Amino acid sequence: MSIVLSPSLYPAIASFHPVYLVCGRLLGDDPPENADFCPPIRLSMSFIEIRNLKKIYRKSAVNVSAVNDVSLDIHRGEFVAIVGKSGSGKSTLLNLLGGLDTPTSGIIRVDGTDLAAGGREGRVRHRRHRVGMVFQTFQLITGLTAIENVELALAFGGVNRKDRKRIALALLEQVGLADRADHRPTELSGGEAQRVAIARALANNPDIILADEPTGNLDTQNGEAILALLQRLHVQGRTIIMITHDPDMAAVAQRIIRIQDGRVLDETPSFQNPQV
Repeated sequence: MSIVLSPSLYPAIASFHPVYLVCGRLLGDDPPENADFCPPIRLSMSFIEIRNLKKIYRKSAVNVSAVNDVSLDIHRGEFVAIVGKSGSGKSTLLNLLGGLDTPTSGIIRVDGTDLAAGGREGRVRHRRHRVGMVFQTFQLITGLTAIENVELALAFGGVNRKDRKRIALALLEQVGLADRADHRPTELSGGEAQRVAIARALANNPDIILADEPTGNLDTQNGEAILALLQRLHVQGRTIIMITHDPDMAAVAQRIIRIQDGRVLDETPSFQNPQV
């Protein structure tokens, strides 16, 4: 027997009884064996806690609230899609989660640690070791080959020089691009460039993948291939947080969070989303 509950109740329930989240439904102690489409997640206290988060920018003597009093819980191993129109604040929220920007007020805790507590150096460690980021525009260094782009991320993560090429090639093989390792970004298709970007994001074996419109610059076929790759990473146990404005893309996630004007409108299991 299963029940559907608001995601806001998950931490309280998991604190006193082991439960699993499968396709947005809470199940008892034994998850189903054949759940490849929605791999079961054993719920625990929140992996990522966002409390009363605000980000205010000053533009032309006017305060603009890009993120306005957002509170969320995201669980380890969950695949979450954050959906909203352009300018809704979703990319700003992702940048805050990745430590690329700092909030005006509020708290982000990752695995119990306040992201702001370590200051700038703490955010750098967070980006290098905890999260892997994937951008709509790939953000590859055009003067480097595919394997060198991945090696650079490994270098920033402190991996020994003698191990970098071997690990980078293995990561490119994981995304199906080992045969394109010596090509520069300008010699790759959009889909191939995004796969290199994902290999780079995986360089230091992050717990969290933050993907900002990862298929936004791709055609349908390449977009579907990138989504399939993100789903495989999710099945491996990673927490995926994906930004999109496309409800069809959001349907691959386990939970959909809709944002408008910097605020959370609602959050639902994806199979209940009326647009899917």
